[in-house]
Amino acid sequence: MIITYGTTKIKHKVVWFLADIDTFTERKLFIFEIYCKKKIKYVTVLIEKNKLTSEIYSQRSSGKKAEKIIDREQLRKLYTSDDIKIKKGKPYGWTYGENIEIHNRNGEVVSIKQKRCDYFGQKETINTVVVSV
Repeated sequence: MIITYGTTKIKHKVVWFLADIDTFTERKLFIFEIYCKKKIKYVTVLIEKNKLTSEIYSQRSSGKKAEKIIDREQLRKLYTSDDIKIKKGKPYGWTYGENIEIHNRNGEVVSIKQKRCDYFGQKETINTVVVSV
């Protein structure tokens, strides 16, 4: 997630996937860090879905309020985006297929690599099919 803070665009540092509470589900907390005057300033975006109306709510906060939200939600944290990225090598969760053609100098297709990819950028080669010319 990228947000605009003042005149700069910043990307989230980490995402926390939070446990459900009595009225909200599918809760995520995006944490941003901004370095200003040799201090770290936090900006958070809390996204959650109402169980009764299925509406999605977003709450953005910064400074002391963001630090309070981080402290409060620390206990409800199930896992983080860093935990998912640690599982390198094998695609994790939902995957999709990708075919890559390998060409020779004449531009003819020599082989096709079949890969399994996930939505976190991890790829795994499953098979290589040799095409006869």
